[in-house]
Amino acid sequence: MRSTFKLVAAILLTLGYILLAGIIWLDQLWLQISLAFVTSLLLILRKGIHHWFRELLLLLPLILTLMVVYLIFSLLRIKPGGTSVSASAYWIAYGSVRALILLSSLFFIQFCFSFIRFEDILSLPISIHQKKYLILGKTLYRSVFSSQDKLMDQISLIPTNQGQKHGIMKLYQSRMTYLLAVLYMIVNESNTLGELIDNRISCCHKET
Repeated sequence: MRSTFKLVAAILLTLGYILLAGIIWLDQLWLQISLAFVTSLLLILRKGIHHWFRELLLLLPLILTLMVVYLIFSLLRIKPGGTSVSASAYWIAYGSVRALILLSSLFFIQFCFSFIRFEDILSLPISIHQKKYLILGKTLYRSVFSSQDKLMDQISLIPTNQGQKHGIMKLYQSRMTYLLAVLYMIVNESNTLGELIDNRISCCHKET
């Protein structure tokens, strides 16, 4: 019962936060900055600043991609009709708020679900075949963060990433390469881990 309560509470808190930050308080820049600060602080207090920094690096390619798209719109002078400000001012404000919402929402999700342990998942009153997907998701998430340093070291060994000056484009390219490597690793490990979990279920559980 306690595990079920923790999981339901985490889901409800997450949905409530997304409703507030992504709908009710949308386009309120200073409020979004405050939410990003508070959620960052909560995650740091819960998981440590090293984990928060890793999370930020993981999200950086998505944030940079969003900002590049909004920059292109700004350069093309595209903006909604009836807007009194310039295209640059509009897209800077629009993009900043969306980036902050993305960061703060994912930080808050991390904070809420950090209280869910493997023991809580195993004690949920659901079928073992349903628990499998929760176990697989939590295992893959841990795997991504535990292998981040190794992936970045391997990416740095790519010849095109050596002997070049550091800059915004170099950072963007390396982070996009890292994101693709993470996605590739998730796909491969999900297949392997899924088979291992299925094998363990068939050997240890009579449930069909």
